[in-house]
Amino acid sequence: MIERVIFKDFVILLMIQWVRIKNFKSFDDLKVDLHKLNVLVGPNGAGKSNFVDVFLFLREFIRPSSLPPYPFLYWGGYKNLVYMNDESLNVEIEVQGDNYHYRTVINGKDGLRVLEEELEYQGVKISRRYNEVYVDDKKYEIDPSLSIFHTVQRIGPMTLSSFPIPPQLLDFLTRFGSDIVVLRVNPYTALSPVQFNSPYGIRIDGYGLPRLLNDLPKPIQEFLTELNMAIKVDVSPEGNFVMYILERVGNREVVLHPSAIPSGVVKMIAIMTVI
Repeated sequence: MIERVIFKDFVILLMIQWVRIKNFKSFDDLKVDLHKLNVLVGPNGAGKSNFVDVFLFLREFIRPSSLPPYPFLYWGGYKNLVYMNDESLNVEIEVQGDNYHYRTVINGKDGLRVLEEELEYQGVKISRRYNEVYVDDKKYEIDPSLSIFHTVQRIGPMTLSSFPIPPQLLDFLTRFGSDIVVLRVNPYTALSPVQFNSPYGIRIDGYGLPRLLNDLPKPIQEFLTELNMAIKVDVSPEGNFVMYILERVGNREVVLHPSAIPSGVVKMIAIMTVI
């Protein structure tokens, strides 16, 4: 199993300087400085996976996969996410970027409740206390189960908001968090056939990879060429995308069935695909 947090495009431009976490899984209070490349090293049970989960949770909280939002589903409920399984505690996540600051305090004992939020970007600030949001000293109402990010929606060239928001914040609210990708690649799952009608994309476990590789990106081609390999994606009679590896050995070409493809190669291909 491999774990990676990848910040693409927009988020790279807004580099995260540090993150602070309170009452999240095994962390009662933790602050970590971040750089362009970060490597987590430690024994089993040290909290490496839990730290990665912070970004997975943040993504699901800001960009929920369903409405009304319930960002605890992946962990089987709030009790499994909060420190010491104590549902009376609030989870707090604070992120400082090059030119933005975001902080949220939530509780999920009786469904998602956003208790506090603060967002400052390019000198403009939005603050929130439970169901009250303050923008430019004006107060607006918000559903306690929604984040301020959920009050903005982009439809084509239009951006709709539940209350007046300064223009410089609108684009940030619609894009922040969209390009955080967390991968925990299971090579067997990543190489599983993908139905033609499955959603286009890759899951956290790598499922969906063969369909994405039907149109092979050039960097992956170059990576495989150095290994004397190439990717072949076929569509089965049932309409499933199936991936094979062609390996060149001397003057011969060997077709590697998915079960024979090295797991390290699968993990690298998955990471390069989402980048």
